[in-house]
Amino acid sequence: MENGRVTNQSEIVEQLKVNSLQWVSLDEKEREHKRQIREINDTKKTLSETILKGLAAVDKTEICFTNQTGKLKSSETTVYAPIKKEHIFNTLRNELRDEDRARDLVEKLYDRAGRQEKKIVTLRRTK
Repeated sequence: MENGRVTNQSEIVEQLKVNSLQWVSLDEKEREHKRQIREINDTKKTLSETILKGLAAVDKTEICFTNQTGKLKSSETTVYAPIKKEHIFNTLRNELRDEDRARDLVEKLYDRAGRQEKKIVTLRRTK
């Protein structure tokens, strides 16, 4: 019985070694692919900026390809900063001196004019 356990344990240890080596090999491949993807993304980002500047210069929003691979389309999105605790606190402190104005307070809390505005321009491939 003792020999069976030792053999079984040595088989398990051997399988652990094989699995560990395979895992390390896969991890190395994954790291290499991630590095390559990072390089590709950096190149795409540079090209995107150049393309977006070019589209803006000729006052166009998309580029169509003649080989039926689709088109590149520029889009602009406006993103508002989230309401912060400080903003809510200051608004409440300034406005709740009179409860009759409480209805106006709700509108002021949701007013986007006092918050930062950020425009995001992106490229995406479409068919």
